[in-house]
Amino acid sequence: MKKIIIYFILTFSCVASMHGQDSLYDRYGLYFGYVVNLHSTNFTALPEIPNCCPNFSSGIGSGISIGALYEKPIGKNYFGGIRFGYMGHSAKLKAIESTNIIVNGVSQNGEFAHTIDATLSKISIEPRFGIWLFDKFNATIGFSIGYLLSKRYSQEEVTSIGSFLDSNGIDSKSALRNASSGELKDASTMLYNLVLSVGYELPLNARGTTSLVPEISYSLALNNVVNGLSWKANALTIGVALKFSTKPSPLKPIVYDTVWVRDTTIKYIAGLTNPRIFLNGKTFNSIQKDGDVINKITTVTENYVKEEADPHSIQANVMASGLDEEGNESPVVSMKIEEFMEDQSHTLLPFIFFENSQSNIPKRYEVLTQDQTTNYALKSFSRQNDLDVNHRLLNIIGRRMKENKNSKLTLIGCNSDYGAEKGNLSLSSNRAQSIRDYLISVWGIRENRFTIEKRNLPEIPSNVKSEDGQAENRRVELKSEDPSLIDLFTVSDTTRHATPPQIRLKNTFNSASPLKSWTISISQNGSVIKSYSGDGTPPQSIDWDLMNDQKNMPKFNSPMEINLSIKNELGDESNSTTVLPTEILTLRQKMQEKSANLKINKYNLVLFNIGKSDITEAHQKTIAMIKSNLKTNAQVQIEGYADRSGNSNSNVKLAKERANSTAKALGRSDARVIGIGDKRLLYPNDTPEGRFLCRTVQIVVQTPE
Repeated sequence: MKKIIIYFILTFSCVASMHGQDSLYDRYGLYFGYVVNLHSTNFTALPEIPNCCPNFSSGIGSGISIGALYEKPIGKNYFGGIRFGYMGHSAKLKAIESTNIIVNGVSQNGEFAHTIDATLSKISIEPRFGIWLFDKFNATIGFSIGYLLSKRYSQEEVTSIGSFLDSNGIDSKSALRNASSGELKDASTMLYNLVLSVGYELPLNARGTTSLVPEISYSLALNNVVNGLSWKANALTIGVALKFSTKPSPLKPIVYDTVWVRDTTIKYIAGLTNPRIFLNGKTFNSIQKDGDVINKITTVTENYVKEEADPHSIQANVMASGLDEEGNESPVVSMKIEEFMEDQSHTLLPFIFFENSQSNIPKRYEVLTQDQTTNYALKSFSRQNDLDVNHRLLNIIGRRMKENKNSKLTLIGCNSDYGAEKGNLSLSSNRAQSIRDYLISVWGIRENRFTIEKRNLPEIPSNVKSEDGQAENRRVELKSEDPSLIDLFTVSDTTRHATPPQIRLKNTFNSASPLKSWTISISQNGSVIKSYSGDGTPPQSIDWDLMNDQKNMPKFNSPMEINLSIKNELGDESNSTTVLPTEILTLRQKMQEKSANLKINKYNLVLFNIGKSDITEAHQKTIAMIKSNLKTNAQVQIEGYADRSGNSNSNVKLAKERANSTAKALGRSDARVIGIGDKRLLYPNDTPEGRFLCRTVQIVVQTPE
């Protein structure tokens, strides 16, 4: 550190001595300032000092700065200087922690106030370099090297209500804890700061030998107050300096002005991806105007060239890659699709969800006329996913109640108990009645087979503080002593398995003008089998989950053509096509070739509690059915999923735990267990039923035939 100080002093002395013959003069003086300390922190506790604060992020305080200065001219517009002085860096670090506090057995909202009072001060040496910006206005930059004189602290934690427990878990009868004071352990000996300052000269006499200089400076800390802690003592100082010169300043000041004239020529270049601007030439012209002030004016003329993309330039590009079950990406050489006979068990959510403050059945649920119920059959649900099936829940219940004339149904209306729905039991009842009225009027079910109940939140509510949770609580729950009403049902059908199971469409584009619209179409044999479109710019990638989109899966042994079309606001259009070879292996081919085949059974376990992986009573019937049909030579794959709520890493972990719990319940330690979480959402999460169905475990059983 001594070497650094000596280096700055010698450097300043050498530079200043080279300009001793200049027409400006040395100055001495004193300075004083009021310091606003702006401490930047990021720590939870001082070294070896107990503290329960989650994080100290900032602190503020005040102090004074006082000292002596010396300045020496360096040419007409520059000067060097050095300052010796004292500065107070004290501050209070405070963090408020909101929490629930138990007072007399009642949970209340409360706060913990964590405070650290730091008493810091330093003496410093500060080499500076300055420039005269205008006649009396200057700016300086300096480097402060300070020795820390005072480094004491005191801390405490105070609760807003109630009192703390002592180490034995007994009420201490005190709202104060972790009180401590003393010297800061591991405090830095030296503080280093970068200092930026501006000042304005106010002459106090006619000869100009004495000046009062109001100053504003900012001190940026370069090291920490305490070693090993993120704690920097920055400061804003508002002060004044009194400066004396050895000789009067020139009676006729010289003002240097520079006038900049800039001219830009724009050139349009087709296909340019990165616009640029560059200097093409520069000229100088100087004049001098004499008066009470000598004005030396230099005019600088600069000629620039700006290259921009042709506004009609537009280019699109689309590529395809594959995603496995766990979301890992890899190049796709070809798409392979194999047909199997599959028994898919559809799980029914015993919930109908409603819009905010509404009791009418939402449009996304299938509603029929009375005539349409005559030929309504559950066998028509082939190649439907669970979300599609649950949107037909009312008619599934209607068909089953029609067939089982002794079954009864309890409808429990609920609300979010938030905002306009707060305590609105009438709304809860109306929601349940709308379900009952539909089943009576359309399916002809007798009124005495229904029981209406109402409550605010459901018995097991979702998060009442989030919008998703509130939407999930706006529902009618369906319960029956006859389990067949809401039981899962199995549909046998030919299913196609794709390898890879997902395709990621990766889109890039280049357009000098804003895009107006985009379309992605996937075709086979000239017919579009899947498409996406939108306004503005296309997303960087779109994932096509083929395994949950059986209706649109390729059906022919011919390549798929993936086309991206973009159009800008000028009407220009660009297309890009990538070809994906596709191979289909049908059941008929396998029978003709007498090749090995698999029988596939697919099941889902839903209604996992939020954040939980336990196998509940609601899962036991499905588990028992799977075990009864499970052969020893069957291959079992168990995939755990989660919805969009929560942290993605935590969701993957939770999904893996759900899959492991299922494998244990099935007694299949050899099952392939995958935790997918929310890396691949089975269904869109913009509806409550979509999120519920993503909190699932999917069990795929493949049995050789």
